Amino acid sequence: MKLKCCATSFLLLVVATIFPAPIFGQTFVWTQTSAPTNTWTGIASSSDGTRLAACSVYPANVVYTSTNSGLSWTKAANPLFVNPWSLADLVSIASSSDGSRLVVSSQTTGSTTNSGYIYISTDAGQDWIETSAPWENWYSIALSSNGTIMFGAGYYGVWGSLNGGQTWNYHTPNAYPGVWNKVACSTDGTKLLAASLNQLYTSTNSGLNWNLTSATSNYWRSIASSADGTKLVAGNDQHTGLIYASTNSGLTWLPTSAPSNTYWSVITSSADGTKLAACSYSGNIYNSTNSGLTWTTNSFPAYVNSMTSSSDGTKLFATLYGGSGIYMGQLIVPAQNLSASITGSGVNLQFTGAPNCPYILESATNLAFPVAWQSVITNTTAASGNWSFTDTNANYFSQRFFRASQ
Repeated sequence: MKLKCCATSFLLLVVATIFPAPIFGQTFVWTQTSAPTNTWTGIASSSDGTRLAACSVYPANVVYTSTNSGLSWTKAANPLFVNPWSLADLVSIASSSDGSRLVVSSQTTGSTTNSGYIYISTDAGQDWIETSAPWENWYSIALSSNGTIMFGAGYYGVWGSLNGGQTWNYHTPNAYPGVWNKVACSTDGTKLLAASLNQLYTSTNSGLNWNLTSATSNYWRSIASSADGTKLVAGNDQHTGLIYASTNSGLTWLPTSAPSNTYWSVITSSADGTKLAACSYSGNIYNSTNSGLTWTTNSFPAYVNSMTSSSDGTKLFATLYGGSGIYMGQLIVPAQNLSASITGSGVNLQFTGAPNCPYILESATNLAFPVAWQSVITNTTAASGNWSFTDTNANYFSQRFFRASQ
């Protein structure tokens, strides 16, 4: 995009160049965070992607938190419980929308005693409380946006708490009382999606009643829900694995165009259910911007065993199987509606991009190859996606070229 602005003293050419992105897909740039290379089993994010919490099983059962999108991490103190979490593997973690409330679950791998527990924190992971949830091998945890309603999927069933973990009730469909892999809920905690070994169930009243969905019988390993619980997605763990989607709270399901020859380990969804990310055992991460209608792939170096997303779907955080750290994926969103105007103090440049995302402004005095681009400033867009900067040095040049990129 080029924009010419004429003034008496100079000619300004503004050129915006952005990293290429697929027309119908998403391009994420992945970077390893500073988290230690533990064997991470679960990760959760606040709605804006700034507050993170991750649990690991090796070299120890620990929880780490971050308040700056993974730039730095802090180890949570190992709580002194009657049943400390050092006795069982931490396998799943969930966060409230503001990151202040966390829930982590555990299981005893290979044990028949099902001696796992559920722990909660109301201060972003500084202190923890062991809940009254029964002994279980807890495979999955789901949390409402305010952190007061929570559900756990375990070997013997689905349990729920409507009062911040103080009391728990059995919320399992009577038709199938055992071995539940995953549970997901709407932000208000009323609509649920639960995956058994081979069936998908939904509830519209916080688990009091359940409906067996029409989804084909499969080993459902990964599920996700939009904020309002109307758009659902599920991936199965079979040799001809498929990803299915529902746009009516689970009443009907259709297979998406995602590859059918892979094992789907985890799926995430944006709040509106349009931006999806799914990981396969082969190491690839697939993305969709239209609720699964079409997919593009981002090559990834290893099998991802857990992943979380910011509510707008522009930030992804993934833990790798086998102890290879935690990675952050930032969606590349091209700058749009670039404009420049002459002001009394210089040239004001504006465009729109990804919300709350840093963009780099660079300049050059000519475009002769090789172009010598110089960094001018790095500014973060507002929550609305607007970016603005006034270049007070532009008047010193007869011509100047600009480009903006993530």
